[in-house]
Amino acid sequence: MDNLTTCQIIQASEQASDIKKKLICSQDQIHHSMLESPWAILFYAGMVLFILFMVKRAADFPHRQSSKPDQQD
Repeated sequence: MDNLTTCQIIQASEQASDIKKKLICSQDQIHHSMLESPWAILFYAGMVLFILFMVKRAADFPHRQSSKPDQQD
């Protein structure tokens, strides 16, 4: 096989349904566009930094100490 894409292979198949062919071809196009463009990597890195920021903010928030029982002597 001469570097055929998944879409080309599934299109040649007689057993695959039309829906499966369309789904695999669209997934192949998305995969190709993600490899060609840096936006997916930038978006992923931005989301990781955002989640880290939110976790840091939640950890720095002063929590109430209501979980400790009040000690009355």
